[in-house]
Amino acid sequence: MHSGTGGAGATATGTSKINTTSKTQRRGSRSKGQPEPNEDESAPCGSCQSDVIEGENALQCELCDFWHHITCENVSTENYKFLKRNSNEDSSIHWFCMKCNKSAGKLLQAYSKLEMRQVALEQSMVAIRDEFRDIPNKIREEVKSQMTEIPNGQEVRDRDSLISESARESKLRRDREDSIVIFNVPESQDERAENRIQVDREQFNKICEAMNENDIIATKIRRQGKKSENHPKMLIVEIPDQRSKNRLLRESRKLKEDLDPMMKKIYMKRNLTPIQQKEAKAYYERMKAKENEEEEG
Repeated sequence: MHSGTGGAGATATGTSKINTTSKTQRRGSRSKGQPEPNEDESAPCGSCQSDVIEGENALQCELCDFWHHITCENVSTENYKFLKRNSNEDSSIHWFCMKCNKSAGKLLQAYSKLEMRQVALEQSMVAIRDEFRDIPNKIREEVKSQMTEIPNGQEVRDRDSLISESARESKLRRDREDSIVIFNVPESQDERAENRIQVDREQFNKICEAMNENDIIATKIRRQGKKSENHPKMLIVEIPDQRSKNRLLRESRKLKEDLDPMMKKIYMKRNLTPIQQKEAKAYYERMKAKENEEEEG
């Protein structure tokens, strides 16, 4: 927020300490930027470049760390005294110079938009999860509805077939629930299987390091699928801890920003069954269509 007549800003987005040059004011420790003016030394004003000396009314910007005369920043004496009174460590008021205040506003807006997008994404993931969990019940209901339409001679065979398919799908989902699929991870050509597995584990650790996720515990790593000239087999990684698995999937976008060309090609997904993949695709298509309708409206 902006306080003072055309002057510097103060915001209450966190805890901090406002530094002033008053002798009676307890000074805060400085980790970088301009030194605190005192009787023996001075610091240049970030606005007029003149020295800020002990006894002058001045404030230190929390973003650029420069001291500024309150007259240069159009901060009234009344507002200065208010900031001075609330400059202790427990204060939730911050002060920025006029130049930095513009940047701070843009940063807060960008952060707010990013936070809203994250909330929307998490809500979408919860909706997908709930739809997946309800599939067995939907299959059972479908079995019951079809049993009334099946001729008597075929009823038992078809009923058993539908129930069997439902049981296989449920088991397959449980087996895949704790694992993720990683694509485009280079594959070892070693003849010994244990050596290939060791290389894959080292590759996985490097991927985690690239995302600053060094505490991920993978209980099992294996290859799956057919290898081609352009693409190695998929890497299946089992991560029993659901929070770690979800965090790894969420942070995998960082790989696109990595300087290593190999890392840029790598991406990962949940290990979904074919039915789940179709359901997820249909869900995203519905959400996309809904977004388009809202934009057109």
